[in-house]
Parts: sequence; structure tokens; C-alpha cells
Amino acid sequence: MIGIGGRLTMWRGALLGSASLIALSSTAEAAVYCTGVGTANVLCDAAHPSDGGLNTGFNGDLTVNINAGAGITTRGATASSSGNLTFNHNDPAGITAFQPYNGIGLSALGTITYTGSADVTADGYAITAGIGNGLTSITQSAGTIRGGTGIQAVGSGPNASVNINTVGSQIVAGLGIYVLTDGSQSDVTIATDAVTGTAAIRGSAIFARMGQSLHTARNLSVTTNGAITGGIYLQNGGVGTVDLTTNASVSGNINVEGNNSVNTSAFTVKLNQDVNGSVSLQNYGTGTTTVQTHGITGGTLSVSAGGGANNSLVVDGNIARGSGPDTAYYGALASVAFSAASGTNTATFNGDLSGTFDTRASTSASAGGTVVGLAAALGSTSSNGSATLSANGSITVTGMTRSGYVANVTGASLSASGVVPVDFNLHGTVTATSISDTASKVVGISVVQNNLSTVQLTADGAVTATAIGTGSIGHGNHGLRKQLRSEQHQHRHAHRSRQWRCERDVGRRRDRHHAEPWQHQIRCPDRGARRHRSRHQGDRERLLGKRGGDRHQRRHRQWRRQFRNAGAAR
Repeated sequence: MIGIGGRLTMWRGALLGSASLIALSSTAEAAVYCTGVGTANVLCDAAHPSDGGLNTGFNGDLTVNINAGAGITTRGATASSSGNLTFNHNDPAGITAFQPYNGIGLSALGTITYTGSADVTADGYAITAGIGNGLTSITQSAGTIRGGTGIQAVGSGPNASVNINTVGSQIVAGLGIYVLTDGSQSDVTIATDAVTGTAAIRGSAIFARMGQSLHTARNLSVTTNGAITGGIYLQNGGVGTVDLTTNASVSGNINVEGNNSVNTSAFTVKLNQDVNGSVSLQNYGTGTTTVQTHGITGGTLSVSAGGGANNSLVVDGNIARGSGPDTAYYGALASVAFSAASGTNTATFNGDLSGTFDTRASTSASAGGTVVGLAAALGSTSSNGSATLSANGSITVTGMTRSGYVANVTGASLSASGVVPVDFNLHGTVTATSISDTASKVVGISVVQNNLSTVQLTADGAVTATAIGTGSIGHGNHGLRKQLRSEQHQHRHAHRSRQWRCERDVGRRRDRHHAEPWQHQIRCPDRGARRHRSRHQGDRERLLGKRGGDRHQRRHRQWRRQFRNAGAAR
């Protein structure tokens, strides 16, 4: 038997010893099906159809053309090359494969170039490419790609780059696009139309991970031009840029990471349409971070930069998390961290922030804790830099926990770092509400200063902290708590505390002995003498008698020594 076009066929003639006769017999058999199988050029069309599948390979460069009438309807098409591989799919009837076959399976030691304009359907991988030492380019300009996985490209060659373009077509699969490459000089570029990923995993629509072992991979770029369902997960461990642009809606979580701390390239995310899900954007490198988003529903926003200069975040829409239910009680409706950056760093929220964290039905041990409406850590390490946050809408956050668990809530948690003043501008209302049967802490606005920075806070709207539950505490008439943590402010705060304690004790002493007509003097730190003069000064002998006066003089001298010692100790 010999395999031709994926079909096993018995020789009709007797076994002959001549190699030339064997070759002629094989060629005659192949001509009935696809032509050129096993050679450098393969053609499947109406004149030379397959028997339901194609399996071909060549020790060198290989070109495969699938045209109308190819009839690849059951076992898909597989092509392999020790050189460069080119595969063109133009059969309007499409290519179909059932388990255990792939729709189109491509592998080469060199470059892989695929172009398609018709459907590809498979139970497993619709299109899969084993990347060699070169560019893998997959272009699908029409039709629909369906499968357990729509497009997969995996490899680790030094130049194992990937370019996927599905604009004009759509992908419907458990996992839409999956790219994994660790080439030392690799780039990944993806441009899509609509992609639907139905698997219950992160990045089920688009998953791309590169440079995790060698950390020398280059640029990662993804642009979507159609609706994305199932989420996006991108991770670049190399030294190149990270760029995500969505020009249509996204339904699912978005996770983008530049996780190489020595990467100095730019990290850019532009979500030009609304997202239904959570958005997490983390740049561990020192390149500039630029983020622009539209509204976010059913999730939260988290943006952080490990350093860089002139980082910026702009949110042009509301962030509406919804109301759970949640397994664990933690997180923020929106968080931004540009605290270790230089230059000018800004964060602007042009919509409302709202949501409820609800673990009342959770059985997790982390069903209690602290949640925040807006968490912002900003600063600049440049002496001529600046840092500004503007929240132009309202902030409304509610926390609810199951019985026996705390539900701490902070409306806005603001932290300043670096060496310059940080402006926090809250132009809307801030409302924090806790609902729990366990004593919880609720804070409207919490402000922290670190290093040499200072805080300049503007809160134009009403600030409300409401605690509903036994023993719960709402902080401040305006829900405002300031904490000073720089060394300078720690010293000043401790000094003022000593003054306050001393003056408090003096006031208590006055209240307690106000009717006793003598003059006493107690010194508090750096405030000089504090005096209380009786309106009946000089009358103590007349009122109390010589003995009584002496007794009160002795008591007064004793108190004065005690307070002097206490003031010095403090």
C-alpha cells in the first residue's frame, strides 16, 4: 500500500523489482487525485480532487494550491517542508476535518505563508502552524474559521515571528487565536475582524504570549476591527513595544502585561469602544505607559506602570462594575499607579465610577476585607515634573459581606509619592457604604503622603461615609482622613501631638480647679507659658486661710513639677 493524498491504495499490478516501474505506477495513481503530492508543487482542484484529505511534504521549499473542487471534506490538509512553505486556500466549498485531523496543518523550518479566502472547519485546530526559524504569516480575507482552536501558531526559533491578519473574515472557536513564541528576535502582529472565543479561559478570543524564556523578543501588536467575544490576553516578556488597539466592542476581560522590568519600550493601549468585562493593564518596564479607554461595564479597571516618564490614563466613559456576587472581598472599581514615574503623569476619569462588592453568598475564607472606589497612587521623581488626577464624575462604592466578616470600604484612596506636589481633584460626589453585621470601617477619602511629595486635594462634591452594622465606624463629617508619612511630616505630626496632649491636660486641669483662686503656670513644648489667672488673684489668704493657702501652694508646686517633667518627656 502507498499513501496518496491521504488515501491508502492497493497496487493493481504484481510486485515488480524495477524502481522505474514503481515510480510510474505511483504517479499514475496520484494523477487521479491532487497533483504533485510529495513534490515541490501540489495542486488540488476540480480536475485533480482529493479523496477527502491531503497529506504532503517536501525536502525543500513547498507550494500548495487548493482551488475550487478540491474536495477536502473529511481529513483536512497537512503540508510540511524543510524549507519555506506557501499554502493558498481558495476553494469556495472550504476545507473540513473531523477528529483526529486538523483543518489545515502547516510546519516548516523556514517561513510559512498562508492565504485563505474560504471557510476552514475542524473539530480540533482549524489552522495550526509549527513555526520554524522565520516569519509565519497567516492571512484569511474571507469566510469563517471554526474549530476547537481557530488559529494556532507555536514555535521557538530565533526569528519565530508571527503575522496574523483575519480582516474580512471571522473566527468562531473555543479558543479564537493562540500564539506562543519564544524566539530571541521575534515579533507578533495580529489584526482581526470579529472573533468569538467560547472557552471558559482567559483570553479565549485572542491569546498571545512571547519572550518568556529568553526575554529578548521584540514587539507585540494587536488591532481588532470587529467585535471581540471571549476576552484578550497579551503578555510580552521581551524588550519591545506592547500595543493593543480595539476599534470595536469587547465582551470579556482584557489583560495586557509587559512583564520584563528592563524593557524600556512604550506600552500603549487604546480601547476605542466599550468593554464588557474587567481591564488589567500592567507595565513592569520603564517605557512610557499610555492608556485610553471608553466605558467599562461588568468589571473594573487597573492600570500600573513600573516607572517610565510622562505616563497617562484617560477614561472617556463610566466604569460600572455591577453588583456581584463575588467570591473574595477585595479590589477597587478603578485603580491607577504611576507613583515611581518621572516627568508629567496624569490620570483623568471623565465618567462615573460605581459598583458593589458582595460576598454574602461566598464560602471563601477571604469573604471579608477592604474594597475601594478609586485607588490612585501618583507622583513624579523629576524635580520639574508634575502629577495630577482628575475625577470628573461621581464615585459610589458599596461593600457587603456574609455574617461574621468585615466589610471595610473606602470611597477614594489617594497616595502621593516622589518629590513634587500631587494634585488630586475630585469634582463629583464620593459615597462609601458598608453593610455588615461585623464592625467595619468606612472612609470617604483617605490621603497618604510619601517621600518628599505633598498633597493638594480638591473635593468639590459631597463626601459621605455610611456604615450599616453593629459597631461599624464612618470616619469624619466629610469622610476625610489624612495621613502624613514623610519623615518631615512624621516629625511635625509627632511634635504637634505632644503639644496637643499637653494642652489637653492643661485644659482638664483648668476645668477641674477653675474655682481655686491661684495662679499656676505650666509649659508645653514650644508654646511658652500657658497661664490661668483667677479673677480673685491675691485673695487666697482671705478665702482659704494661711494653712489652706500653704496646702494649695504645695499642691500647685507638685502639679507644676509633674507637668514640667511630662512636657520634657514628651
